[in-house]
Amino acid sequence: CAEEVLRKSEYKLRQLIETVPGLIWSTAPDGEATQLNQRILDYSGMQFEDYLHGGWEAFLHPDDFPESARAFNHAIQTGTSYQTVHRLRRADGEFRWYHVRGEPLRDQQGRIIQWYGLSVDIDEAKKAEDRLRRSEAYLAEAQRLSHAGSSVYNETTVLYWSEECYRIWNFDP
Repeated sequence: CAEEVLRKSEYKLRQLIETVPGLIWSTAPDGEATQLNQRILDYSGMQFEDYLHGGWEAFLHPDDFPESARAFNHAIQTGTSYQTVHRLRRADGEFRWYHVRGEPLRDQQGRIIQWYGLSVDIDEAKKAEDRLRRSEAYLAEAQRLSHAGSSVYNETTVLYWSEECYRIWNFDP
């Protein structure tokens, strides 16, 4: 009876790990991978063994690897939470943006016995932010070239003044 309860509990845990819409991973205290959910393996097209001994470097965008590795190594050395944003390579070679967090699990003496992490796809939001930033830069440049500013008011307060308004009125932002 206890074995049946244990099997059901393991099955429910496996369902949770495999159903969460994110890449779930765990590592040993030294940062070596110990568990990856199937979603990571499917996404990357890699096998679990490919992630061992630093093989996860192939999963990250080369431009993002140095900062991500530095942040991860800092977390491992200090025992602090890990958080970063970087691009991960999909099996077809495309890179997508992910927000990554890792937390240490400690024993009763406070020693780290495992790291658990979650990587969530933020690619669409990141690209939307980039489009908005570009659009704002284009608007600011158009206002500068045309010497036309923009502002937003309510009954009593200036809510927004463009950089060009400050320049036109010779106000210090």
